[in-house]
Amino acid sequence: MNGSKVRILIAEWIPSLNKGELAILNGMLKTFDVLGDYEANVFSFQPFIDAARYPSGVGTVDIRSDLHLGDVLHDNSLLNSLKTALFGFIQHFLFIMLYILIGNNVLKVMKKRIWSLYFYSDLYVICHNGVGCAGGFLLTYSPVYITLVARVLKKPIVVYGNGTSGYKRKIWESLAGYVLKSAALVTVRDKYSYRYLKMLSGGSPRVILTGDPAILAPAADSSTADQILTNEKIPKDRLLVSVTVTRSLLLKFYPSVSEKNLRYDMAVRELAKSFDMIIDSLDGEILFLPHCIESHEGRDDRVVGEDIASVMTNHQNVHVFRKEYSTAELKALMGKSDLMIGARIHSVIGALSMGTPSCTLSYQSDVRSVGLVGSMLKQGKWIYYVEHHKNQELVNLVQRMASERENISSCLVPIVMSAKKGALLNGALLKKVLESQLPIL
Repeated sequence: MNGSKVRILIAEWIPSLNKGELAILNGMLKTFDVLGDYEANVFSFQPFIDAARYPSGVGTVDIRSDLHLGDVLHDNSLLNSLKTALFGFIQHFLFIMLYILIGNNVLKVMKKRIWSLYFYSDLYVICHNGVGCAGGFLLTYSPVYITLVARVLKKPIVVYGNGTSGYKRKIWESLAGYVLKSAALVTVRDKYSYRYLKMLSGGSPRVILTGDPAILAPAADSSTADQILTNEKIPKDRLLVSVTVTRSLLLKFYPSVSEKNLRYDMAVRELAKSFDMIIDSLDGEILFLPHCIESHEGRDDRVVGEDIASVMTNHQNVHVFRKEYSTAELKALMGKSDLMIGARIHSVIGALSMGTPSCTLSYQSDVRSVGLVGSMLKQGKWIYYVEHHKNQELVNLVQRMASERENISSCLVPIVMSAKKGALLNGALLKKVLESQLPIL
């Protein structure tokens, strides 16, 4: 670093309609502050949507246009995924070959913005959150061929705040190992992923345990949250329980039921009973928060909230927030809540960072809940596994949490402070990479 602006290319999509993903982006930017003056550009499959929601100054790269891709967002068929993977690889391979042959003049041949950003950026950031170090996100195998670009252009590539539970096939482990061994830095958000990625990298000292950047995302001020609660007609004299639920989580209920729609309907009705019991026992209000409003693959939380609310008996005490709220507004609302029940991990992280006692709805194979909520934030006793859901068990857990909420909130203060320090370590390590310009392996 020589005092000039640092140019960062986040070479994958961070969808802004998923507010957990947007919290991660906001947190990443906080970690970049230690670099001084910087600019960041992010791949996007919905640039008009994302540009309006990304923090000010963050640029979007229209990846569909620049790589001449079809509708990879709504067509997730195997054939379309393979076509996207092959087409993306061929174009990157062509860029590499032309660069080797004609150097800087490659940009006169390949004129889309993505290629100039590869050429002029100071470093590439890949594999945030749970994005696989081999498979990538929507752009299948993109971490592998972007790593090839980085090696040829002699750019540092960084795996940033990753969490990976494991690959089922050796070929994926081999490809991920190539990316990890080539990276100038690999920061990992939880100890379970750390052990696994350390193994895949062959014990590389550049694989370092840090923390989840999402915990650094800012919250709106208290008055903003108060105004939202007023606008949503939420009573102020009752215990407020914020909730995030997802279709994918509900499909983890009752694994012995093979038919998905039946399994979903059963989970909706049983969870509705649980929430009615929570309302009755705690004299509370249930607030379904829209933490993700993506329209594809049944990912809109509002739809799931409406499904559950429609079969509850305490209609007057359940509220489905239909309006879109920013990450900061949602975090402030969770801070105003007395309790949180969350299926979206980053909604739970946001609530806990605000001192709100939280019950995580999870399933046995999801290491995120154990690694982030259990280990990083020390709230393992409040994780509820849904595979064998029983209404009274969930209600009892929430009741115990409510009775201990003052003690939980006070204990969270130093825990959250430590987690934020871990998250900020991502930026400090990134700065060392840029200052030392560690060679790419």
